[in-house]
Amino acid sequence: MGYSPQQASFSSPEAANEVGSRRNAKWKQVERMTFIAACEATIVENHWHGRCFTKHGWDNVVTLFNSSSDYDWSKQQLRNHWDTMRRDHKRLSELLSCNGVKYDPSTGRVVASKEWWTRKIRLSLWLFGRQHMFHFSVYLQRCVRNLFALL
Repeated sequence: MGYSPQQASFSSPEAANEVGSRRNAKWKQVERMTFIAACEATIVENHWHGRCFTKHGWDNVVTLFNSSSDYDWSKQQLRNHWDTMRRDHKRLSELLSCNGVKYDPSTGRVVASKEWWTRKIRLSLWLFGRQHMFHFSVYLQRCVRNLFALL
């Protein structure tokens, strides 16, 4: 009594477009594992350079994923998911490299002390404010430059 990817209920991006609004696809665990298996098979076949697949490699990933999952997804849709997975992995790696932060495999969550989270939130808010001040400063500089150009 196994679970096959064909049984997965998945709303494709095309279905979202029919309603008139575009939303991101929600990947289930089985689709993600099928995608990872297709990527691993492509890497084993050496259709890979650096951080990404070759053109033939992407064609191979698309073919393997679509044949295993009964979807008809484009290369761009799978590349978007690849980029999202890479970005999430990078963020998780950066988070786990901090002192006092661990990953609990039994719960699937990142564990840190309350003090660590308080510091992290405070730093994020400070950086967020600084970013807006920087953009506002650039905007003011442009306004002043344009004002003097008119004089």
